Amino acid sequence: MLKIFLNIKNYNPGILLILFISLFTSCQQYHDTTARFNAYFLAKEKMLEIEDNLFGKPQNNYNDILQVLPAIDTNASVGQKAGFEYIIEKASLPIQWHESSKWVDDCYIVIGKSRLYQGDFMNAVLTFRYVNTNSEDDEARHASLVLLIRTLFESDQMNTVPSVLDYIRKEKVPFNEENTRNYHLVMAQYNRYLEDFGKVALHLEKALPFVKNRADRTRFHYILGQIYQMQGLDTEAYENYDIALKLSPTYEMEFHSSLNRSGVQKIENEEDMIKASKYYRRLLSDEKNREFRDKIYYEMAKFAIKQKDYPTALNYLNESIQLSTSNTIQKSYSYLKAGEIYYYYLKDFEKAALYYDSTVQVMPPKIKEYEPTKELADILVEFSKYHSMVKEQDRLIMLSKLSEDERVSYLENEIETEREAVLLKKRNEDLRDERRKKVASAESADLEEKENAGWYFSNSTAKVFGRTNFIRKWGSRPLEDNWRRSKKELNSLPEEQVAGASGNNSKVEEQETKEDIFASIKPLSARQEEVPTTQEKMDAVLAKLDEGLFGLGKVYAYRLKEPENVFSTLERQAAEFPQGENTPEGIYIMYLICKEIDSCNHEMYKNTIISKYPESFYAKILINPNYVEESNIKNEEAEALYNQSFALFKETRYEYADSLLNKAINNYPENIYLDKIHLLKAMIVGKTTDDLKYYYFALNDFINDFEESDLVDYAKNLKSGLSTAHLDIGEPEENEPIEENKNEE
Repeated sequence: MLKIFLNIKNYNPGILLILFISLFTSCQQYHDTTARFNAYFLAKEKMLEIEDNLFGKPQNNYNDILQVLPAIDTNASVGQKAGFEYIIEKASLPIQWHESSKWVDDCYIVIGKSRLYQGDFMNAVLTFRYVNTNSEDDEARHASLVLLIRTLFESDQMNTVPSVLDYIRKEKVPFNEENTRNYHLVMAQYNRYLEDFGKVALHLEKALPFVKNRADRTRFHYILGQIYQMQGLDTEAYENYDIALKLSPTYEMEFHSSLNRSGVQKIENEEDMIKASKYYRRLLSDEKNREFRDKIYYEMAKFAIKQKDYPTALNYLNESIQLSTSNTIQKSYSYLKAGEIYYYYLKDFEKAALYYDSTVQVMPPKIKEYEPTKELADILVEFSKYHSMVKEQDRLIMLSKLSEDERVSYLENEIETEREAVLLKKRNEDLRDERRKKVASAESADLEEKENAGWYFSNSTAKVFGRTNFIRKWGSRPLEDNWRRSKKELNSLPEEQVAGASGNNSKVEEQETKEDIFASIKPLSARQEEVPTTQEKMDAVLAKLDEGLFGLGKVYAYRLKEPENVFSTLERQAAEFPQGENTPEGIYIMYLICKEIDSCNHEMYKNTIISKYPESFYAKILINPNYVEESNIKNEEAEALYNQSFALFKETRYEYADSLLNKAINNYPENIYLDKIHLLKAMIVGKTTDDLKYYYFALNDFINDFEESDLVDYAKNLKSGLSTAHLDIGEPEENEPIEENKNEE
């Protein structure tokens, strides 16, 4: 050691400086090389493997705008737990043993990504913030900021993202190409969560020049096509779908790109229509598209809707529903689209209710359309309740006006119609089962189609197009003689379009059917019993009709926002039930809606309420706009008097309590506490009288005067505790029956 020291002393100081610099540089290179190509390399390669497992094959919902970045599924990440532990272990080594290495920041980032993918959002945020605060490497800081944004919105901390964006805007050092690409992709996904699709498209357009991966480029062009199509920019949509189609590395993406591209083509004449029809027919006939036939019919329906050809669209949607055996998501969208046609375009809420209900039964709750669809389905259930109530009461009233023979004939025809409907439904179900079996056995279906390619009735695709063209020209008609007669009634129910025959064929099928499929059909005797042939039955029917009309009017007014139906429904209620309990409110609803319509005379409804129903709540608020506020004040004062009286009652100061109750009754005759006040007065009678029959009569008067009060049961219990045998009240007067003592055997 001494010799080495003496030798060093003999060297020139400049040479010593160079020696120490070389030694330090070599040491730094050692740390950088060891950190990068040992631990960090292994951690990074494992991360790429896990990312491919988690995000390499995303589940796409092609009926919605695709996600820009694959969703982080913490449940799926559980299966990669060992891999994440390996990454964190390896990436931690350079941090511990090579602290001076420039790759330490990259190790922190890969650790932060491991925590992000596992759902450990708090530690992921801390990791990325640490890198941004302590790193001297601008590229590492920028990468950590981009990942920080993603962590924040993936963990529902959306309100924190703007502060990070403000920080990035103040950044003086520009992002490199990789960080620029990742920033715009993360921002596109952030705006995808916000459903700000204009900004999604803006960021995707900025990211695309830096995207080299072919699958990613395909996906982003497809998303741009979807957004532009949604915005009505068909030319831009067509261009992006076309690029996606040419780039597409998978058949699934190629198929959907081609299908959507056809949906944004301009239809300017009959030739374009024929061209589009041939295109869809070619897709249906291609065996590679067998599993996508439900989607093809769905897009054909959307194409028909654009042409306002709703019967054809419903027919296509019905085909899509039948072909969707395993793809429940597509089936739910087909149900939903059919419901939308009936709801928004045809205004047939009764049929819309059926399709919306089916949608909710099939659609997975995770889909964004589920909640608004379920909300509307619930509204339509309420609509169906009152609509059916009105229809049934109208039917019963109509039957009551027929002679006995006419009534029997009508009911027998009704039963026959229902039996045919059951047979029709059974036939449809059999056809669907048969079609499912064909789809399940692809090889048999292929062989059958090859053998019968030239025979029209063996070609399912040809039959669908033939049936569609027939319905477009003639409507839906049963298979029977003289079907061309102009007076035949048309019916466009999509279920009936599937069935091949009814009428005489139904009777043959009925004889061949062994199972009791008609068990749910009500027999003739039961139907006759329902007809209101007595005044008592008629009163019950009219009461239900009144209830149904009022309920239906409210649904139209508050839930469906259909003013025309509100007026037609509630006008009928007011005309047929002028003394109905709900009639003043019904007229008031029309008054409120009428006020919002310039051409409507709302004063007419106001005058009707005031003149015909002067004692109603609605007349009072129309006469005095401050009525509610003043009533609330009176109710508060009446409540205060009641509370004082009750306190005095408990103190046995009955006379004073009774005087306060009388004051409440006299000063505030319409307060909402009258039932409590009168019951307490009756109880005071029980405490102050020597003759219990007066207490009995006071309770009996309360029960008769406040039949709707929640306190009636309590009063009856008090009354039942009094033995009539010891009251000496004699025989009860007419219309005032005395209840038996519940405690007496």
